[in-house]
Amino acid sequence: MRIGLLKTLSRIGLSITVILMMASAASHASEAATDGYSIAPIPSWVKMFGPGRVNKDSDTAGGERYLLLDRQSYDDGKVDAYHSHSIVEVVGQAGLSENSNLSISFDPSYQRLELHSAIVTRDGQSKDRLRQARVDLARTEDSSHLDLLNGDVTALVVLPDVRVGDTVETRYTVYGRNPVFEKRHHSQWRVRWSTPVERSVLRITVPSSNRLNHSPEQPTADFTESSTAGLRTLQWIWNEGEISEAESGTTRWQAHPDLLQITSFKTWTDVANWGERLFAGHSAQGEKYRALASRIRNTAEKEGRDAAIAEAIDYVQKRIRYYGIELGENSHRPHAPDEVLQNGYGDCKDKALLLVSLLNEIGVDAWPILVSTRIRNGLSHRLPSPGVFNHVVVLVEHNGEQYWVDATDNRQSGLLGLRGQPEYGAGLVLGKPGDALIEREAPLPELPGVATHDKFYLSSFGGPVDFVTTSTYTGREANRFRGRLDNTGRRALGKRYEEYYENIYGDLYALHALEVKEDKVTNTIVVTESYRLDEFWEVDKRTGQAEFDAYGLSISRALDDFEDVKKNRKAPITVSGPKRVLHRIQYFPNMASTERALEETTVTTDGFSYSDVEYVLGDSSVFEAELEISTQKLQPEQLKDYKKFIERVGRNAQSGRYFPESNPKDVQLGKDTSSLLKMLGGLN
Repeated sequence: MRIGLLKTLSRIGLSITVILMMASAASHASEAATDGYSIAPIPSWVKMFGPGRVNKDSDTAGGERYLLLDRQSYDDGKVDAYHSHSIVEVVGQAGLSENSNLSISFDPSYQRLELHSAIVTRDGQSKDRLRQARVDLARTEDSSHLDLLNGDVTALVVLPDVRVGDTVETRYTVYGRNPVFEKRHHSQWRVRWSTPVERSVLRITVPSSNRLNHSPEQPTADFTESSTAGLRTLQWIWNEGEISEAESGTTRWQAHPDLLQITSFKTWTDVANWGERLFAGHSAQGEKYRALASRIRNTAEKEGRDAAIAEAIDYVQKRIRYYGIELGENSHRPHAPDEVLQNGYGDCKDKALLLVSLLNEIGVDAWPILVSTRIRNGLSHRLPSPGVFNHVVVLVEHNGEQYWVDATDNRQSGLLGLRGQPEYGAGLVLGKPGDALIEREAPLPELPGVATHDKFYLSSFGGPVDFVTTSTYTGREANRFRGRLDNTGRRALGKRYEEYYENIYGDLYALHALEVKEDKVTNTIVVTESYRLDEFWEVDKRTGQAEFDAYGLSISRALDDFEDVKKNRKAPITVSGPKRVLHRIQYFPNMASTERALEETTVTTDGFSYSDVEYVLGDSSVFEAELEISTQKLQPEQLKDYKKFIERVGRNAQSGRYFPESNPKDVQLGKDTSSLLKMLGGLN
């Protein structure tokens, strides 16, 4: 188990750390100071704490037992620092590497590192091994595989001669805070883990004028708040070695019980005002910007504002590649549009500001929105803080409607209302009068995201069956398919689809290469596959009939089974919705005798609706099914009914056929014909 300081200064971008070694910075820690760090005594402001009571029966997953985790944040108006103190008993081989190597990340442009001690205790004898340790300074690239660059370095402290049975006690302090936060405090701390910590201490000291709010309450902690010499200190101590009981996926719908949030921001408007200052003052006057803005204004005059909006979005999404230079204050402060255009790259905040500027050029109101790709709707359960956001999108108001646009999503195409909006649930709007924190209830799409039309051309008894399947993708589903096609390639994707259907229907081979047709204006993609099934029929020994089953696979793929959800779960469960999925199965020639001959079926539960119908269409028989998911979450008490729902849908979303037919029937098409005929009528 790795326990460390959560990044309290969340970046606008995802945070995954990759180490790029800089061998020239390597040294042994025998010097009193070296570039990037120093060895120094413990600061006088640090409060001393000892280890908790050793519980030999406590869980020791990972080969370690945490006796003390002591974290102290100190700000007196002059000194702003974080102090870490931990005591860990190495009880197994798995804990050796974790506790003989210390990794500390910091940004030397505004921070400095002091190492204090690394005491190893063996058989009652203690020795500080810090000056014999190897210390390497490494460049830390945040999400380098996601094209993000920041100024962090990591001090890698490698301790000599650490063995199983030793106790390792380390201390260090990092001084400095990103000036982009204007000396305002906000932080988030994990307070429980999957294995126990015998004693956990969290101590926050700020000037008395800097009022702090904190949430959620920690009833099992010994909490004290005190004031002295113009400073206020909040302190929590946990002595019971608690284990986290938090359920997965909780942060989107409620406050996480194991994350303690502390902030000096009073309201979301307070945070929005801070963010607005970062995005303000970036006038765009460069030659490239003026030429681009003129071109978009010309489009608006000749083709209309809808076309100009699409052109502006396409340019920022596709012509400005995603790459973030997030050094110092640019972790949160965007680069100017002129600089972004000149470089041809930018991260989410850079691209958002450029898009807002271009849309404003044609009289379209647009504002940046700070969002969280992790907690999404859960923002309403958090205290106001810049630290909860990790992404920026754009709010566009056009023709009386509001649209959210992700300027980094280069998979999109089409007019504004057809591009598919990101489902972040909530966001903080910068610079727009009114409520700063807004929520967006994702509507049920008017068009199905996926509409599949399977055609089976049946030959003689036991003969081969030709299978042609056409999938129509719209909105966000079209964007997702573009991403799959771009990442995989048409040939490899076609092979993957062929293997998929082979697992369902047995031996088959492709008759034609995967065909993809795209309408960029309506953001619609039509994908056609064709196969020959040589061993599709199965003979019923009792009746002598040949039979087979075809499946509404797009229906079943759209439903989560939640098999890993525990029965005693208390938190809501995230659902992949809202969405509409349509699936039609058509047989040539007409073979209308079915297991559920020519009937309609409807299955519903809270937030979910399924229906199917069978009928004759010319010389063919048709089975079509439609699924609507109108919710994004399930309450735990709804799970039982939901599982019954998917079991019934699983039985219904398939169509059996027999050969030779018996008793064919005919029905007249009329008002009972479902919407699928209208949606896919042109695909016959």
